[in-house]
Amino acid sequence: MAKKRPPPPVECPHCGESFPAGRKACPECGSDAQTGWQSGDEIDYQSLDIPDAYSHDDYERDLDGIHANRPALWSSRQMRMFIVGIILVASMTVPMLVYFLRSR
Repeated sequence: MAKKRPPPPVECPHCGESFPAGRKACPECGSDAQTGWQSGDEIDYQSLDIPDAYSHDDYERDLDGIHANRPALWSSRQMRMFIVGIILVASMTVPMLVYFLRSR
């Protein structure tokens, strides 16, 4: 049986970049059918205004600052107690469930 050939690439009507058929937007300029294949400058985005110089390192630094000020949800002792509690409840529930199912 012959393998299916992928469809030929599609050319963006706005910037001319070719990309695989089936994509919803041009990876080069971001135009899509919903925006009428307009350029990024022509599209009225309803999003945050992110500066052009914002890099991945800036993002990581901002995340570090957010997490540094947040207190831990649970202390390690509380987490251990929670896990022990879950194990105890499960160890009591499973035998009762088995007993009731066998008594039918």
